[in-house]
Amino acid sequence: DASHAGTGAWIGVALALLAAALYAGTTVATRRLGHMPSAQIAMLQMLAGGLVLSLWALPLLTHIAAASPQLLSARAASMVLTLGLVHTAFMYTVMYAAFQRLPAPAIAALSFVYPAMALLVDLVWFGAVPSAAQWAGMGFILVAVVGHRAGIALRRH
Repeated sequence: DASHAGTGAWIGVALALLAAALYAGTTVATRRLGHMPSAQIAMLQMLAGGLVLSLWALPLLTHIAAASPQLLSARAASMVLTLGLVHTAFMYTVMYAAFQRLPAPAIAALSFVYPAMALLVDLVWFGAVPSAAQWAGMGFILVAVVGHRAGIALRRH
């Protein structure tokens, strides 16, 4: 139904804006915690996120366990925990260490690179072919980053 597709798109836009606001809040908070080790900030963020997500996911996991117990095997659970605890903890630790050292404009400019990197990983790793609009978006992102860097270089001289 077309009316539900439109509603879903607006919900997606609202969630993306909420995520952007929360990301900005996390960046500001991390910059103010310059005295705290980035690994400790990452651990606190992951614990808070894990608690919130577990409240949301528990009913879903209970339903999955009842319908298909093999989907929640010990091997699957260990893979998810490894992905969450090792890979995510490493990424957050590196990211928060960078946030504490970089100026805010540099963090803002680099945050525009994330969507382009996600599309490139999709292309290389999963073989997904970006649409013309996605290619154009990546091009605009790259032009914006290069323009931003050129503006910084011009201001220095």
